[in-house]
Amino acid sequence: MSGASLLQPNERHDLLVRLLRFDPHPEQISALRFELLGDIRALEALMSAASRRQLISAAISRLKLNGILLPRPAREDERETIATQIGHLDAELSRRRGALTQALQDVVAQLNSAGIVPLILKGSMSLVSGEPDWRFQRDIDFAVDPAQASATVAALTAAGFVECANGGARPHHLRPMERAGLPATIEPHVKLAGARARAVLPDQILLQTETVETWRGLQYRRLSDAGSVLHGLAHHHFQNRGYIYGTFSLKGLLEFASSVSRLDAAAVSQLAEITGPRARLSAGLDLWCALARRVLNLSLPQGLETGDVAERNAEIVAQRYLNGHTVSPVRGVQEHLRLTRDQLSKGAIGSDVLQTVLDGCHSAVWLDYQDQRCKASGIIEV
Repeated sequence: MSGASLLQPNERHDLLVRLLRFDPHPEQISALRFELLGDIRALEALMSAASRRQLISAAISRLKLNGILLPRPAREDERETIATQIGHLDAELSRRRGALTQALQDVVAQLNSAGIVPLILKGSMSLVSGEPDWRFQRDIDFAVDPAQASATVAALTAAGFVECANGGARPHHLRPMERAGLPATIEPHVKLAGARARAVLPDQILLQTETVETWRGLQYRRLSDAGSVLHGLAHHHFQNRGYIYGTFSLKGLLEFASSVSRLDAAAVSQLAEITGPRARLSAGLDLWCALARRVLNLSLPQGLETGDVAERNAEIVAQRYLNGHTVSPVRGVQEHLRLTRDQLSKGAIGSDVLQTVLDGCHSAVWLDYQDQRCKASGIIEV
């Protein structure tokens, strides 16, 4: 049973998916332009869908890239249009990224002065590399050694940050911190991910891929390209329970596809090395590669092939997502076990694999179903 649709009547996430696809054909762009500009309500519905999924920046970037919404100079006698409103929003989002980039520089500088070299995580790496420039984030994530937790808080306090009054610490990160005027919080991790993600991808495996690099004269650590892809996959698919509800986060899938599209042969080889002995993680990677190709038209790098079982499951999940549905935890776990079984030699499922899946299912059943399936779809903030 999929239950009621999670979609709002004033949003068109099908248009958003079409806009975000990689390498669209010219006729597809023309058709999308005609639909969006032929009825202003369609463009408004697309932006509404993008807003709920934290994909406003990505949507604006693709509108400009595909020439669908060309910038027009403002006239004093012309009322503000949705095109000019989007232009103002684009400028505001650019200023926001600039503020976050400066804040990250301040954080790394302050931590370096305390002898700490932070491991920059998730979207915060886009502030360092500049790619992708549409990546939106609610907080700045980095990790430190647990033994450096107190020194980290002291260093951030010296940089003007204070602990958030309404944000508590969790087992994998310290209490979030904020600074006046900064449009995001700072989230210092002492573990790279939550418990469900670490069950499929232990921290020590990821830490073996890290390197120390320099940015603006400062030292920071980063995961390899393959490690970063898998860290994001573990977060969205496992930690946020996408697999339990038979769905995916469009924001997570777009970030995954963008990263995968830039992988070289060495990174693809490292993906295989890490996922090979980890059936659940390998199943998740296979499924998301198939979803990225089917939903976002991604051309997978050579050596990153998907299996028949993953392709069939991706077809089901993609259609389910486009219809705005999820499934019950029991159904979601069944699909995940089928994918996991396909990854295991001789088709045998080890008891430890089965138990970790069932543990995750059990915890989901006892949580509010409607709230959790919305989060799993990336429709509300996680």
